[in-house]
Amino acid sequence: MTDSGVASADFTITQPAGTITIPASGTSTRSTGWLTTNSTELWYWNANQWLEYSVDFGAGGSRTISATAINHNSAGLGLPAGYTFNLTVLIDGVNKGTLKVPGSTTLYKTGSLVVTAPAGVHTVRFTWTNDVWTAGLYDSNIQVKEVSIAP
Repeated sequence: MTDSGVASADFTITQPAGTITIPASGTSTRSTGWLTTNSTELWYWNANQWLEYSVDFGAGGSRTISATAINHNSAGLGLPAGYTFNLTVLIDGVNKGTLKVPGSTTLYKTGSLVVTAPAGVHTVRFTWTNDVWTAGLYDSNIQVKEVSIAP
């Protein structure tokens, strides 16, 4: 178990194998405060929370990293027009860019980002960075269903 109470687990992909899909709750570690929904999805209401996975990049090279999410808002508040959940992707602590998931209050949406990494096992971290809240109008609460990593 990690300090967050989540069991550690390694997820392996090998080149040129197909896509690996990881339920959000299967993280090897995560920041505190994430809540579990349906035993496989994680949600949080404040920015700068992160999910982390240990992933074998096989021989290395380019990978498409994706996240599937929806707005979790029990108060029924919406999102600003054109809102995207911005997830900074770090591999072994190095910023690889921002993965943008289109915001929706009714449908799960997926965003992706192409990254490169050398051969071997790496720590992949997703940090949600753009919480939005306007009293009685908007409230972004990211609910992550899965992440995927494909060659």
